[in-house]
Formats: sequence, structure tokens, C-alpha cells
Amino acid sequence: MLQVSNKLLYLIGMLFLCSQSALSQPSSTSSERFYNGIAVGLGVSGINAPDMIDYLNYNFPPASKLDDFAAAAEFFGSGAFQISSSWGIKIEYAYLIKTYTIPVPIQSFPDNNFTSKIHMPTVLAQYIIPGDGFLFKFGVGAGYHIAHFSQDLYYSNTQSQAHGVGIKLEAEGNTAFDDHLSGYIAVDIR
Repeated sequence: MLQVSNKLLYLIGMLFLCSQSALSQPSSTSSERFYNGIAVGLGVSGINAPDMIDYLNYNFPPASKLDDFAAAAEFFGSGAFQISSSWGIKIEYAYLIKTYTIPVPIQSFPDNNFTSKIHMPTVLAQYIIPGDGFLFKFGVGAGYHIAHFSQDLYYSNTQSQAHGVGIKLEAEGNTAFDDHLSGYIAVDIR
């Protein structure tokens, strides 16, 4: 567990240094230029996993019922390539992690921990609206996602895995800070 924490802290530190920035080539003649860039960051995702929550509420009843909706950490990195004046392609990798901790009624035993980790590589087609010092992008895409679920109970540990195609809709905005650095903000539905 300590090794995972150190790796996670290292990843958070690296992402903080990159601070959700995208490299691009903005200028006052933005409608004439093609934009290529990278973005990395840490986001907060709202998740809805009713099957998992029902399983936890029924089999490991917590003091208060767990909500279907929850917040989770999402780490991401992407590369975007403009292929025409209005269209681009984005290749993205996102990693979503959520842990639920349910105390055990016997105080001398450790708590039960349930962790969901999802790898979400995605390829998107983006419609690009350039402006003077900014870009708006609207994208749709798909990828093959892999989810891991682990139960660390006070008496045993088990893991399971699921995989399949995931679909993503996204709206993204980039605003130029200088000739090679832009701010990046995005909202998506998976």
C-alpha cells in the first residue's frame, strides 16, 4: 500500500508541474494556423455506479447508506492534432480511481476497502471553432476501457475485472497565455 501511495504522490506532483496546460501555436491569425498540442492534468469526475453501490450497501452495510453518485479522481493525458481548418483528432488516456471504506463492527479489525480503477484510452474526432487567442472544440469518440475492482476485507482480498467499449462526448476550451502555452478546461460525458 505504501508503494502505491508513493507512486500516486509522484504522479500528482508531475501533473501539478504540468498544471493542466496545453502546448499550442496561438496567434492573432488563429483561423489560418493548425494547432497541435498536449494536455495533462487531474480532474474531479462525478460517477454513478448503482450496481457496485447496491452490492456494497447490501453485503457490507455501512452506518449510513452509500449514495449512487460520488466524486472520483481522474488523471489524464492527451495529444490533439488538427487535420483541417475545422476538424482534429484527439488521442487520450484517462485513469479514474475511487475507493470506498466501510468500517468493520469489531473495532480491533481493519476497515473494509473497496477500490475501483478504470483505464480509459479514447480516440475522438473534434470539431474546432478557432478564435482570436482561444479554441473551442466539440468531440465524440470511443475506446476500449478496462476496469478493476478490488475488495480488501479484514479476512480476505479478491479482485475482478471488466472490459468493453466506452463512448465519450466532450466540450473543450483552450485559451492562449503566450505563443506556446494555453489553459485547458473540458467537460465530458462517458
